[in-house]
Amino acid sequence: QYHPTPEAAVMVRKILFVSLPFLILRSDKDWSNRVINNIEDIWTQLHERKDGFEFIVRNMISESFYQIYLHTNDRHAPLAEAEHRRMERLKIMITYIEEHLAEEITVRDIASAAYVSNSECDRCFKCILEATPIQYLKQLRLQRAEHLLTSTKMSVESIALLCGFRD
Repeated sequence: QYHPTPEAAVMVRKILFVSLPFLILRSDKDWSNRVINNIEDIWTQLHERKDGFEFIVRNMISESFYQIYLHTNDRHAPLAEAEHRRMERLKIMITYIEEHLAEEITVRDIASAAYVSNSECDRCFKCILEATPIQYLKQLRLQRAEHLLTSTKMSVESIALLCGFRD
């Protein structure tokens, strides 16, 4: 099962929230069915990794976004002010987390980075990423540790410290 990285989730949500708070793809509509098929084909291409798969994937992504663009009504609606403010705050808070990943981080630290209360920090994360700041932090630490464990010869202890695991 696919689990996007927190960074990917933010980018996808940022792109879609510009004009689409959500999107329902239905197989009974031709354009929607093409997007669904593209997503399935992209997944297959990414797993098979045949020569030139990057070009095929890029083309399918472009085609999917083009179909979504053509068949959605509210293309030019700006972000609601509150949503825009949350996005900006979230960007600051995620940057803070990434820059201080090795340190002990609390919700208060994350919230302070964007000059918001703990509860507004929680709202930003839950509204956009559907996770609490601490859930996001733990997931990011685990993904970073997994990447370092599989791509470097660093010791487990060094990686744990670098990723903010103390116990």
